[in-house]
Amino acid sequence: MAKNVPRLILCSLLLFCVSCSSVSPTYSRQEINNVIKNICKEEFQLDVNTWDTGATIWIYAPFKKLLGEDQRIDETIGENFRRIFLTLRRAILSMDKPPNFYVFVASDTEDKGMDLYYMGFVPDLVKLQLSLISLEDWRQREVFIYFPNEGALGDKKGTHVTKFDITMGDFISFLVRQHILNTYGIKGMQEVAKLNKLDATYYNNKLNVMFDIELANEEKELPNPFEETKKATIKYLKIYKDFEEITEVEIHDLRTDSKRFYTKKALLEG
Repeated sequence: MAKNVPRLILCSLLLFCVSCSSVSPTYSRQEINNVIKNICKEEFQLDVNTWDTGATIWIYAPFKKLLGEDQRIDETIGENFRRIFLTLRRAILSMDKPPNFYVFVASDTEDKGMDLYYMGFVPDLVKLQLSLISLEDWRQREVFIYFPNEGALGDKKGTHVTKFDITMGDFISFLVRQHILNTYGIKGMQEVAKLNKLDATYYNNKLNVMFDIELANEEKELPNPFEETKKATIKYLKIYKDFEEITEVEIHDLRTDSKRFYTKKALLEG
């Protein structure tokens, strides 16, 4: 898998956020799907599909291929990503009743078969616009998920993508998983840590995180996987403390078979 995908997409996102100053006239929530599609088509000649699933706006863009021969996103694809995010941003920030979350899915439909998901919390985007959080804060609150998917091949409409209404519990589970992946699964950590299994899910008011992380080099000072997971969980529970979806947390280290249960209150007060 291409290790540089998140970094390249992030650079594109930061570029559009700091460079765009104009805001389009206010749109109604009812027309937002057509607004996004029309702007992408008329201004950038890009075909996208959109869905409003309640509190979440989804946008899907098919590309013939996402990665070049060097396994990196080329400049043309990166620019098209920036244009789509610009459109999404313009629409959300000028909407009368904005959603809570947005999800952008870009797919490789003719070459490898691959999906790249990018999602965020709309109030965080507003805070960034108002300079209430920094670019670094915003970066840590965005989710990237990318993986091979043969279902993407030939799909111009996004029918292989499961669209659902994201909750804050779901979003926090994605962020915690991403934190662990970025700590132990990135390039440069492979010689000292092996990420064998990682899963973070939200169900019935409970956040479940399980992992199998093998620390290969005990001489190198590395963060303890259990404590790092606990720290990440506390971090995002504090950031989104006003949301009550998550009331319990279970952290399970499969390698040591250590399992701990916490209440949200205990974690935040501990």
